[in-house]
Amino acid sequence: ANSLQIDLTPEGLRIQIFDRDGEPMFAAADATPTPRLARILTVISQVLQTVHNGVIIAGHTDAQPLQRGTFSNWELSAARANSTRRQLEADGLTPVLAG
Repeated sequence: ANSLQIDLTPEGLRIQIFDRDGEPMFAAADATPTPRLARILTVISQVLQTVHNGVIIAGHTDAQPLQRGTFSNWELSAARANSTRRQLEADGLTPVLAG
């Protein structure tokens, strides 16, 4: 609960997951969810399976510069969003393709 913030916005329900208590959701410069984030996403997936609303996932990074060849914070942010999506799908959330 300390890592979640849930708000109702004009666009819908926004669920934000934060690093808290010295426990990051991802290791530095990595897109693999930590076990803590995986547990949080499992619970979120179970809740989202009970509604028919669309889901938008955005990934973020810290302010530390990252540049490994062409892999920058932009790519890391996108990789984290995709990793989160894959975890939600593995936990049973049905993917919906835009068309």
